[in-house]
Amino acid sequence: MVNNVYMTLDPVTTTLRPDMNTMTLVHRASRGTLAWWRSVVLYEYSAEAATHAEAAIDCVADVTRLGADGVVIPSGAQPISSADAAAIVSAHHEAGLKVVPSLSPSRGKDGLLEDAQTWLAAGADGIDLRSALAVDHDLATGPFHALLAEHLDDGLLSGAMRERDDVADHLAEDWLGHIRDDSLTDAPWDADEIRDSITRTFATRDALGASPAWTTTYALYRRGPSGTSWQANDHSPNRVRATALMVMALPGACYLLQGEEVGLRDWSLDQAPAERAQRVRAAQLEQEFDPTSMFEHYRRSLHLRRGHRLGTGTVAWIDGAHRADGTLELLNRCLLTVLNTSSRPVALPEAVNLVHASTDIRRLSDGRLVLPSDAAAMIELPPFAGSEEV
Repeated sequence: MVNNVYMTLDPVTTTLRPDMNTMTLVHRASRGTLAWWRSVVLYEYSAEAATHAEAAIDCVADVTRLGADGVVIPSGAQPISSADAAAIVSAHHEAGLKVVPSLSPSRGKDGLLEDAQTWLAAGADGIDLRSALAVDHDLATGPFHALLAEHLDDGLLSGAMRERDDVADHLAEDWLGHIRDDSLTDAPWDADEIRDSITRTFATRDALGASPAWTTTYALYRRGPSGTSWQANDHSPNRVRATALMVMALPGACYLLQGEEVGLRDWSLDQAPAERAQRVRAAQLEQEFDPTSMFEHYRRSLHLRRGHRLGTGTVAWIDGAHRADGTLELLNRCLLTVLNTSSRPVALPEAVNLVHASTDIRRLSDGRLVLPSDAAAMIELPPFAGSEEV
């Protein structure tokens, strides 16, 4: 813990103000050159490449328009041909995008290895085992690591599972770069619960040298969320926008599901990937350059993440005697992200340098800005003694 003079929230006046605070270190940036996959933003297609190779290639423009770093391409129950794999990888690489094929557990051990070989020979940048490890607990990752080492110097081997599964064991024994989970979307809409979820994720991964792989959708099992999750169908999209901004401020990798960047929540389209791609493209073009749109919110958030190198930064929670209930303050480099999960607005001081927010920010008569309920804001702070700009 490091004591420093910083901004905090006053529960009486609900105003962000300078005060003596406690900065609780959650994650420290690694020194030196890092593998690309530690901070990559991957956009996950819904169309299976084996049957929709042309559709995957057509989506390249959508990914570059958004500003993601690469794509996850489902490889389904049928084997991918060498020609299709090569065409897909080439089209994405020409656009500067990484390619990580996501292999279907239904292929079985031999089929998974066959597909991995085909994709890596075509130039793919990694392999995503999806939920294969959760389905087959005896599936050994050694052969996949051997294939990666044969073709790449810094290839990614990743997987997906529910956080209630034994993530630590899989990270330690299988040496996966990413295990993405939906623990963050399962957290109730409460600042302390969300903070605890993020802290646990860093604690598990950092202890084993793995990278967090954040996701803000239920992409793992393709099901509509329900219950008390902030992602539930009956909740306002404001929470989705606010959480997306917070996730972009976190170090580690980030997975985006095709369509979430335009607010597409029609889960039935999981069974109609071609229609999903068409609707996403149309929505992107419709929302482009509209500063209030979901698409421009995601694009601006990704731009800030890249420009400030947030994916490889150091994270600390900001605490103090005056932090308002229901708010979370996360510091990464010189950007402070404030998430307001409470039912009342929070006023920001007049001098604050607001760089982005998940929703419109109104101004009070005295010049101060107001962060509404179910919203998040990014505030740029000047460098301070002891900060890590690496």
